[in-house]
Amino acid sequence: MSAAIAPRTRVRAVGLRAACAVAIALAAQLAAAKPPAAADKTVVYRTQAGDTLYDVAARYLQG
Repeated sequence: MSAAIAPRTRVRAVGLRAACAVAIALAAQLAAAKPPAAADKTVVYRTQAGDTLYDVAARYLQG
């Protein structure tokens, strides 16, 4: 019976690896598909007290 379980486990492992590879490939394409809002101009930001990196990035991407 254990001989029948081993092939199924291998098939599942291969399937999981393939699904992960596809998910990573799609995520990479989506991340690279959109250029930054200010790609062609110089942008100057003045930070304020309490600013976080997330806040500055959100303002930059709003462009």
